[in-house]
Amino acid sequence: MVIVTRVRSASLRATAMVAWVWQCLWVVISRW
Repeated sequence: MVIVTRVRSASLRATAMVAWVWQCLWVVISRW
């Protein structure tokens, strides 16, 4: 169960990072 919790937290972090990067890219594209 501990491993599952770690995997979930890791996936959530990865999703947050992807969303943050995507938002930054979208802002840059919008400025063009």
